Amino acid sequence: MYFEKLARSLRLPALAMCSVFLFACSDGDGPDEIVDPRFANCPGPNCVLNPVPPGPPPATANLLTNGSFEGASFIPWINAGFITAAPAPEGVNDYYTTNVTAAGAPFSWNLSQVLTAPALIDGDAYTLNFRAKADVPRSMLAGIGEDGGAFGSDTRTVALTTEWQGFSFDLVAPGNVSGDGGRVLFDMGAEIGRVDIDDVSVTPVADTANEHVTNGSFETGPGALPAPWENRGGAVGDGVIVEETGNDSVYNVNVLAAGAPFSVNLSQVITITPGLNYKLTFRARTDSTTVSRTMLAGLGLNEAPFTADARNTLLLDQWRSYTYNFTAVGFGNANSRVLFDMGAAEGIVYIDDVFVSIEP
Repeated sequence: MYFEKLARSLRLPALAMCSVFLFACSDGDGPDEIVDPRFANCPGPNCVLNPVPPGPPPATANLLTNGSFEGASFIPWINAGFITAAPAPEGVNDYYTTNVTAAGAPFSWNLSQVLTAPALIDGDAYTLNFRAKADVPRSMLAGIGEDGGAFGSDTRTVALTTEWQGFSFDLVAPGNVSGDGGRVLFDMGAEIGRVDIDDVSVTPVADTANEHVTNGSFETGPGALPAPWENRGGAVGDGVIVEETGNDSVYNVNVLAAGAPFSVNLSQVITITPGLNYKLTFRARTDSTTVSRTMLAGLGLNEAPFTADARNTLLLDQWRSYTYNFTAVGFGNANSRVLFDMGAAEGIVYIDDVFVSIEP
């Protein structure tokens, strides 16, 4: 076959053959691939930059460098885990590709970039855009998070197909990205198979006036909950702000006796306009003793008849990110609120990075 003869003429080792192709390497059963000798020094078969048809340009005000993987330098992108990179200029629109050969922890096969200038800001909302596909249907994690400390993150599980798809998520920066450094991340290690990524951008949420919540990341340090947050802590008194690993301040309450959901409540008065669409995002967890429990999270009136739209939320002993969409039907005025009702189940609750925005 043509590619075998040319590879031998270039004296390339068999392991490097996948990396020298201009396009994804076949398994030997498909058509011949074209070899480019400029890739002869590629260190391995897992990561290359390949040409694809031009895609949409990255969003303006992109906080990333080289989000479209154009040019000879892979810097400042970072491969963690088992992969290496062999970047090279190829055409007008290159893309990142990697082949996960052994499934393990999601972060064991990772692509990331640390954001330093400008850096992510604790509790602020950002939009992550990118395109991706795979050689077989599979999933991966995509998001933003800390580059140290507890490695807190806000991620989404992305279902990839064999065709290019565009993805867009609004995410909230964890509470200590300013101290540990922030990053954009793609964790691909949980499933085997090739993953292709292109046109990555991270931008601040365009309309910061859409953020209705004040101090949604609870960054006032340990102690009593400050206004405008309010709580009714049930049998154990009010919830408080505590400090997690990495100096990340979060809300915490321990429900000792189950009762009415609203008997243990965290809320903040905000203005809600009837008929508009809203998005509520937050992170939450319980502890290893409680293991799992539920709470209600939503939007509603802060006055009688206390009409609300709240979602039953399952908490586990690890931080998870939650996003709920609401339409303000049957409630909404200047005395409305974002609410978390925790009184119906016993056990610990931690909450952080609460964000409410108006949606189209």
